Amino acid sequence: MIRKKGKKTWASSKRQKMVRTVGNCLHCDKEITNDMSFIIYATKKPSHYSCYKTEAEKEQNAKSR
Repeated sequence: MIRKKGKKTWASSKRQKMVRTVGNCLHCDKEITNDMSFIIYATKKPSHYSCYKTEAEKEQNAKSR
C-alpha cells in the first residue's frame, strides 16, 4: 500500500508571526511595524495610513479656501 505525502507549504508558522520594524512615521515620528496599516512614499519614507489621511485632508481644506 502506497501512502500519499501531504502537500508542502513554503510559509512556515514562525515566519508569519514575525513582527518587524518598518521605520518611523513621517508625520508623527512613531515606530511603524509590519502588522500596522501604512504607506511608503516614493522617497522610501513610511507613514501610518491614518496620518496620511489626516495630512491629505488638511491639504485639501487648505487648497479649497
